[in-house]
Amino acid sequence: MEPDHVRRKWTDCIKSLYSNTNRKQRPAIRKQMTGQSISKEEIRIAVKTMKKDKAVVNDKITFEMIQALENFGLDKITKIANHV
Repeated sequence: MEPDHVRRKWTDCIKSLYSNTNRKQRPAIRKQMTGQSISKEEIRIAVKTMKKDKAVVNDKITFEMIQALENFGLDKITKIANHV
């Protein structure tokens, strides 16, 4: 897949997720972590070890989509992983 095509697919996916006005209210999450943060390198290793050509599930996000995001995606996934 071409990176531009993947980015367009991501954009469409995110727009459809956030345009749904029937979503339930988000639960309150209390962050009480005492351990170390997840590093960008740990995310990079996790992405490298993901299995390719697997069926997608509810989120419809494929390995190829995550891989195509490169550093931008790694930064965002790291931020999300450390926020949860």
